[in-house]
Amino acid sequence: METTQAKTPNGYRTLWISDLHLGSSGAQAEDLLRFLRQTEVERIYLVGDIIDLWALRRHPHWPREHMEVVRYVLGRAADGVTVTYIPGNHDHAMRTYSGQRFGQVMIEQRAIHVTADGRRLLIMHGDEFDTIIHKMPWLAHIGDVLYDWLRALNKRPSGKKRAPPADGLQPRTLSATAKYRVKQIVHLLSGFKKRVAQTCAEARAHGIVCGHSHHAEISRFHDILYCNDGDWVESRTALVEHHDGRLELLRWPATAPQTSDEAARKSIVAANSPI
Repeated sequence: METTQAKTPNGYRTLWISDLHLGSSGAQAEDLLRFLRQTEVERIYLVGDIIDLWALRRHPHWPREHMEVVRYVLGRAADGVTVTYIPGNHDHAMRTYSGQRFGQVMIEQRAIHVTADGRRLLIMHGDEFDTIIHKMPWLAHIGDVLYDWLRALNKRPSGKKRAPPADGLQPRTLSATAKYRVKQIVHLLSGFKKRVAQTCAEARAHGIVCGHSHHAEISRFHDILYCNDGDWVESRTALVEHHDGRLELLRWPATAPQTSDEAARKSIVAANSPI
């Protein structure tokens, strides 16, 4: 199965999105609204960094499109769609309200989702495995500022076309590449895969769904299914569950080039195999 471009209309059992970073200049709110309006689901998980409190403290930024995203999600919840909000590090203040409801939206520190084919998936933002966030928060904030600066450089006209995504999901921008490389180093130093496997074992989960790294991925390690739904700053990706339990990564818009390398195809096929 190849990487799929989001088309209209789509009907899924579950949708996971994270790292919207509403309140920052990088949030792709208009594209997100188009995607949400053309995607029918029964359950939505907001997997952290939905509202970027870090960015709001630096430069207050809340255009109409960002408010429309919030209103739309609240409206879907009021209409009967089950919406669970799991705060991340950029909206960590919301973790204070874990176990409570905001309108019809349930706020949780983490959650367990059972797929249609019976697999237990642990839902967390993913910053819990990031040693920089917890041991050197000042460095994390500096890194966030540098990421914003690199993203601003991406927007400057250079006369060159942006290279197509390497795997059909990830954009090849300076900021996205830098963020991914840094996260790879942090994961290596923090024993990321081992910690994820231990956490899933403690939760009796077959796999995990998270965000945080801004790198959409479905893969396996230590017999654990690892799903990252990406972000809505650069890659504009989401994870969906079909009604038979199959998991798939989507990229918006539908007009983007449909490309995927062999590794991406294999990882997605593995994710849809029974555990």
